[in-house]
Formats: sequence, C-alpha cells, structure tokens
Amino acid sequence: MIKIDNIHSQLQPWLVERTLNSDGELRPGAETAQASKQQLATATQHRDYPGAQWRFYYPDDYGLGVQPWHIQGVDHYRWWIVRLDPGCVFPTHQDTFDHEEGRRLWVPLTPPTPGHVFGIGTRFYDEYSVGDVYEFEDHQCEHGSANFGHTPRVTLQIVSR
Repeated sequence: MIKIDNIHSQLQPWLVERTLNSDGELRPGAETAQASKQQLATATQHRDYPGAQWRFYYPDDYGLGVQPWHIQGVDHYRWWIVRLDPGCVFPTHQDTFDHEEGRRLWVPLTPPTPGHVFGIGTRFYDEYSVGDVYEFEDHQCEHGSANFGHTPRVTLQIVSR
C-alpha cells in the first residue's frame, strides 16, 4: 500500500462515535449483491469462520454527501465504513465490486491499537495515523482484518476511478 494523503482535519469529529453507537449492516448475512453472496460462499465452503462478523455503514447512515472529503488526486469515489468489533474477523478476500473503478483506498478512523490487524497479500499494517489515505498497489489482492483487541476498529473504505 502507498500513502497518498491524510484527511484527518476533514473528518467529522462525531463520525467514529456515531459508528460505535449504531448497529449498521451486520455481515455476513445482510449481503444483497449476488457477487457478495458468492464471495462469502466461496470463502467458507471448506472452512468455518465462527468469528467472521463485521458491520457496514453507508453515506445515508451519517447524512453525509456522496463525496464529503477532498482526497488528493481522487475526483470521484464511493465510500463506506467498516466496524470490526473485538473478537471478530473479516476473512481474507478479494473485493467483488466492479474492478473497472480502478482504485481501492483504505483510511483508518481509529488509531493503531494492540490487537487491531490489517493485512494485504502477505504484509500487515500497524504503523499509520487516523486519516491516512492508503492506496492498494494491486486492488485485486486478497486482504482481510482481525480484531483481537479490546476496542472496536473503524475504517473508511473507498473505491475510485
């Protein structure tokens, strides 16, 4: 991953608190897109993930516009937030969204904390600051995360052309 910006000063101060105080869309189980359902079935067909659980939040959950943050070099994007509670994992996977969009960005909204793990390919990332904007070097690379810490982990996910 390559750091391309930091948007900490643009982040709404209530963003993480609102995420922690609302249920969001619990996954797996709430998938509506066929590609997401297929991704989950493929990931779990030969193994069980009893701790596989995460929550998605979308712009409407916050009353924010479609593109509320200015990100250097990024003109048009879609975003969502992921909350990973203690004891939960988001198993390694390849994204199912339209890869023609081209760019995949990751922005931590909570600081690095013992037990919060994010990996892409064979590398793990734990040296970052809130608001750092990272671009996947290969947006089709497998990635996943785990939280064996004591506090929720919250990240902003972005796809762009």
